[in-house]
Amino acid sequence: MAISAHSHSNFLQVYGGEVVLAYNEAAKLKDRLMNRSISSGKSASFPTYATETAKLHASGSDILADGAASGATSGEKVITIEQLLYAAQLVDELDEFKSHYDIRGSLAKQSGAALATQHDAMLLGIMAKKATTYHKHSHSTAYSASAKFADIAELLAMIEEVAAKMDNLAVPAEDRCLVLRPFEYYQLLTSDAALSRDFNTTGDRAKGQQSFNYLGFDVIASKVQKDFGGNTQAQMDDSGKPLYLGGVAPGQGANTYSPYVNTAGGTSGGTENTNNWYATAFHKGSAGTVTLRGVKAEVNYIPERNANLLNTKVALGVDVIRPEGIVMITADN
Repeated sequence: MAISAHSHSNFLQVYGGEVVLAYNEAAKLKDRLMNRSISSGKSASFPTYATETAKLHASGSDILADGAASGATSGEKVITIEQLLYAAQLVDELDEFKSHYDIRGSLAKQSGAALATQHDAMLLGIMAKKATTYHKHSHSTAYSASAKFADIAELLAMIEEVAAKMDNLAVPAEDRCLVLRPFEYYQLLTSDAALSRDFNTTGDRAKGQQSFNYLGFDVIASKVQKDFGGNTQAQMDDSGKPLYLGGVAPGQGANTYSPYVNTAGGTSGGTENTNNWYATAFHKGSAGTVTLRGVKAEVNYIPERNANLLNTKVALGVDVIRPEGIVMITADN
């Protein structure tokens, strides 16, 4: 039974639509940061604004002559397309004919979710690498990569301290986000101290899309945040691991993880070890993504395999725009 060109076209429209829908639903960070889409070229620029200071005017003075009037912007950040993310599946024609359920619809959702997870990992990774503000919080129990902290009061104290730190850095109060591991996210949901004081929910809980606001943060749960905290540099260098984001930096050693996470460890030079990294706070203007022509889906029949190759892909680049709007949060033990 051959698939007609018309049927193939209809399927591609449905499959591509399902991929994009799943991608948008599963991506937790991209829409909370800056985004630009280009139809051609290899980069896009984002304006970076300086912090303005008000001055007192002396009667008769020229605000241009004495340099009191600042420029509208302090520069721009250029983000370059650097990676092609893809998810591909080979669907055997006979298996598809024999099955009594929809194979391709499920694969479309998996493809979209896979692209979104990797995109989130790239954004978290680049923010961790280029953050200039760190918060090392004291916990009564040791950090665990597979369990929550024991004391909810310590989690609440951490959020309050990070909010105050961002206030002192003049980070705008709007559009702040706090990424937690699922452990701490659901622990926070059980806290009356959090729910009764400054709480509101958004999203569809029935679809697993619930988020809530606490102390000005849009709080979200991320398995990617958990995975980063539980993996060593060697594991993230391994192309077989889910957090492999493109290998080593050009001209550097095999154990130098780049261009994303800095796993050097310690505190010298403003770096933190990702082993104890369990949360990230950021402002919307802190980082961004450039995509080239958005998410694409294609289906190609491979006669040598008697199968259809389903391939979804997106060309993108991510980078930090304003590092002072990011706080990398680690445990002290």
